[in-house]
Amino acid sequence: MTFIELAFFVVNICVGVLFAKVGAAKFGVAGGIGGFFLGFGIALCFWLALGKLLSLWHPLRPVCKNGKCRAKDYEIVEISAEGTIWVCKCGDKYIRKGRTFMRLTEDGDTEPYMAYNGLFGRWCSAKGK
Repeated sequence: MTFIELAFFVVNICVGVLFAKVGAAKFGVAGGIGGFFLGFGIALCFWLALGKLLSLWHPLRPVCKNGKCRAKDYEIVEISAEGTIWVCKCGDKYIRKGRTFMRLTEDGDTEPYMAYNGLFGRWCSAKGK
């Protein structure tokens, strides 16, 4: 478990305990138990929904060169020292190096495809970078 995962888990537990206290005050032990699970579930659903919204606004990978595949359409084919290599449903291979998403050519070279600009930016053409 990473530090971030641990932090989210602790927050979920705290929300569960808060709901358990309210539930126990109103409905006794059963309300406390139910309140804990309700609070934990609400916190978990909140994080999942927030993650989904952020992935729509800030995709992890750009649209493929053919314009058909989105971030969810990529599959990991290899993890190497150079980086993670993905392949889209069209069959094109890509590797991310820093903030640049590179297309792997047939002869094994890389060409810049898209670059991620800014902290909360978007994917932009990497030509000339």
